[in-house]
This record gives sequence, structure tokens and C-alpha cells, in this order.
Amino acid sequence: MVILEQTHIINHGPDKIYKVITDTVNYHWRSDLSEIKVIDANHFIEYSKKNVPTFFEVIKKIKNKYYEVSINNNEIEGTAIITLRPVDDGTELIIKEELEILDNKKRILGKIYLKKRQNKYIANLKQHLECSEIC
Repeated sequence: MVILEQTHIINHGPDKIYKVITDTVNYHWRSDLSEIKVIDANHFIEYSKKNVPTFFEVIKKIKNKYYEVSINNNEIEGTAIITLRPVDDGTELIIKEELEILDNKKRILGKIYLKKRQNKYIANLKQHLECSEIC
């Protein structure tokens, strides 16, 4: 099991961030995805640019504060938790993933692989939030 937790300060309120990260319809800000299919209120499938499906189940949501999902595909399985806390300059976003890496090549690199994924997600999120303010 690989556990990776990162903390970021984002210059927007938790309500705006929560709305973006829990929206399974408006996902085009994510550079790693080609599509999201919504199964029901608590289940969805993300398709990577290489058309690899990842299955998600929403475990727990607390509006503007907490979002937890289970993740499962042919490379990884586990959970991801995003916690949002208001701070003076915006929101402290804590992203924590606890994942079993099933792909042997990616298992060797473990945290490097997960950190790269998380960093891309956060960079895409920040860019989307900034663009929605000025674009």
C-alpha cells in the first residue's frame, strides 16, 4: 500500500473548489481525462486519454469540506480523500490517497507515480479556477 498526502493553498473559497472537484459533468478542465460516465449519484467511471476506465464510488461527502471516493482500475485500487479548510488566503486543500498499485512497473515507482498524478490534478484545478475568474 502506498500512502501519499499533499497540502496545497488555493486562492479560492472551499465552496468553489468543492463544486469543481465533485462535478462529474464538467470535467474538461482535467487534462488527463477523455470522458466521465455517471452511473448514479454515487458511482462514476473516468476514462483516461488512453481510454483506461477507472471506477469510482463516493464513500462520503460533506459539502465544502470533505470528499472521499474509492478508486479501482487495472493499475490501482484504494481510496482518495480531499479535505478543504478555509484559511486567510483561500483554502487549504489536503489530498490523501491510500492505494494498492497493481501494475508491477508502476509499483516500483510507487510514490513518484502517485505524486505525479496528484500534481497534475492540482495544477489542472488551479488553472481551471484561475481561468474561470479571468477567461
